[in-house]
Amino acid sequence: MGFIDSLIAKLPQDLNAEVVQDDDEIEVVILEADELWSYVGSKRNQQWLWLVMHSRTRQVVAMQVGPRNKATAEKLFFKLPEPLKKKALCHTDFFNVYYETIPHRQHKPVGKESGKTSYIERLNCTLRQRCSRLVRKTLSFSKNLSFGF
Repeated sequence: MGFIDSLIAKLPQDLNAEVVQDDDEIEVVILEADELWSYVGSKRNQQWLWLVMHSRTRQVVAMQVGPRNKATAEKLFFKLPEPLKKKALCHTDFFNVYYETIPHRQHKPVGKESGKTSYIERLNCTLRQRCSRLVRKTLSFSKNLSFGF
């Protein structure tokens, strides 16, 4: 796990995302944001993985690990590439932190039945299927935060 931690530490903050060019004036960029939880040691020590995905390309453009609060959401959206911060429309669930973090004109809260967050929800399900430490009920939970994510 130390090797994986060193690889993650070397990743650039913006994950080299280039989904929008500065001269793209017509295209409306749609992002999907969501979070999923796991725990370290016990269920009282919850850890949240926050993700923002570009809908058209399915590229994760920002991620953050931390508690489910406004400070973590602000760190997540700070990591977005600059062109996306100005132009993107972000679909989220109705979690109140998104209302406080994303500018009103760029935020579109939607229900799961709309299908507007289906790609990020599918990614979360895939992560839970393939990464045993993200499964909700498991024997392979993380016992140490530095090895968890």
